[in-house]
Amino acid sequence: MTSYRTLLAASLAAATLGLALPAAAQPVSASEAQLARSLGVAPGAYSLPQLVQLKALKSEGGSGARTRIRHLLNNSGTDAGATRADQLARGLGLAPGALSVAEMQQLAQARVENDSNRAEFVLSGRSHGEARAAARAQLAASLGVRAEGRSLNELVRLQANRRSDND
Repeated sequence: MTSYRTLLAASLAAATLGLALPAAAQPVSASEAQLARSLGVAPGAYSLPQLVQLKALKSEGGSGARTRIRHLLNNSGTDAGATRADQLARGLGLAPGALSVAEMQQLAQARVENDSNRAEFVLSGRSHGEARAAARAQLAASLGVRAEGRSLNELVRLQANRRSDND
């Protein structure tokens, strides 16, 4: 199981390195060709993210996985006009352009690590800045002070000082 996760993580990392270039501009690497042949598909017929997804589905087994494998094989061939980012998005089950490349990398890593909380956070569309602002507002309200003009760190220090005063 660990070697499978390592292979999946390495493959996802490799897939995200050249995401901004069109698929047609990048030849199929020897490792992609080897992976494709090991999965019984023609090298170059599917993007690396699709190959990784196919490998994961084949390892998963079960009728649901078989259905998703058929869907992937019938509907996801490499589109010469699609960017690697679009292919990665489709490989993650997203519409192209739904997330930034960085967000797709975070989502892929969260899925590899079975971190559903992080995956949900990425899919929620909330940025870290929005999450910090919400945390700052909530903490300020719990302390009975205004959040404006105070950083989250200042509010945390204020909370810690109040707790130590109460002890």
